[in-house]
Formats: sequence, C-alpha cells, structure tokens
Amino acid sequence: MSRSLKSLVLAASVSGLAVAPLAIGGVVLMPDAVAAQGASGNSGDRGASGGDRGRSGDAPGRSADRGASASANAGGASSNAGSRGALASELRGLNAANANPQALANAAPDSQVGRIATYREATLAAREINDAYEALEAEVNDDILAIEDQLDELRSSEEIEADLLALGPVPETEPEDPATADERAALQAELDEVLGLEQSIIKLDNDLAELGRERLARIESADAALLAASGGRELSPEAIEELHRLLGL
Repeated sequence: MSRSLKSLVLAASVSGLAVAPLAIGGVVLMPDAVAAQGASGNSGDRGASGGDRGRSGDAPGRSADRGASASANAGGASSNAGSRGALASELRGLNAANANPQALANAAPDSQVGRIATYREATLAAREINDAYEALEAEVNDDILAIEDQLDELRSSEEIEADLLALGPVPETEPEDPATADERAALQAELDEVLGLEQSIIKLDNDLAELGRERLARIESADAALLAASGGRELSPEAIEELHRLLGL
C-alpha cells in the first residue's frame, strides 16, 4: 500500500466519528451543553450582582434597587413557569415521563409509560456505546499514527515488490545462486514486515467501523423509540431536554 493510500486510511479512521450522527433524539449531549451555558449565564448574573453591591448610594436608592430586583426576579420566575408550561404542552403524553422508576420498570411495553421507558433505556444504551466509540477512536488513531511512524522508516511495499520482481522467478530445475537466494529472502522478510504493519492499520480501522455501525444502530433505535413515544411528532430540542430532565437523563 502506498504512503498516500495509508494516509487515506488514517484520514478515514480519524473522520469516522463524523460519519454517523452524534445526536440521540437530536440532543445526546445537550444536557452538558445547557449546563455549561447555564453556568456561564449564572456567572454573568453574579458579576452584575457584584457590581450592584459595589455601588454606593443613599438608603432610598438602595431600597429602589431592591424593589426593582425583586420585580425582575418575579418576572423571571413567571417567564420560567410559562416556558415550562409551553414545554409540557409540547410534550403532551410524554409528561408521563415523571412516573416513578418502579412504574417505568413495570409498565407494559405498548403503554405510553412503557414506550417512554423503552426510549429511556435506548438512550442510555446509545450513550454508552457512543462513549465506547469515542474511547476506541482515540485509541485507534494513536495506534495508527504510531504504525505510520514505523512505516515512514521503511520502504513502501511497491518498492520492495519491484526489487523482488527484478530478481526474476525462483529457478525450478536447479538451485538458486546462494547470494540471490539470500537477497530474495531478505526482501521477502522486509515485505512481510511492511505488509503486516499495513494490515494492522486496516484491522484497526475495521474494528472502529464495526463499533461505529453498532453505535449508529443504537442511535437509530433510540430515535425510533422517541418517535413511538411522541406519537410520531418531532420535538424541539428544548422539549427533548425537558423530557430528559424528567427521565433523569
């Protein structure tokens, strides 16, 4: 295999994760992302609050500030309540996700709670294999890069095969010249080493691809379970985040 072909194999391995969808129900990693955004927003709020505390003013001014702050907080709570209500309206029957764990575990598969439980388990399974895939991908890419470094120190298989071909065929009726036989054996050993390393790259890439197919199948299973639980409706990312919150995901 040429150096350019080896580079293509490595590139295919590196990009393997991008081939399959990363989302389960569109938001496999959404909770972490939302948490990060929330932390950033809270940090900004704390900074603004700190600035308010640092300002000086007379007592009536401070009282007015506290009144404005209380009014703003009340408005925010009202807005959150309205948002939560809108999400509940979008979820419809999926609000049954707040059932207790025992109810989820014992629900009939064709019931609404049962379909929600199926989605929860499918999501957990998809996340588990997604984590395994990412870990294997990192390991495979490191191994391939190490093999590439080894191959860079060796001649390509094409070059070695050309030298073997130049020796001509092995004589069939009489012993081969000892020097030629030794050279042929050395070239064959050199070729076997290179081909072995190249085959290692292919095997690593195939192992990653096999796990990638499993991962994709589980993600598709989770997506199908969500559609079944939602009655075939596509949910907004915010609604799916709320569903995951109810399910402890």
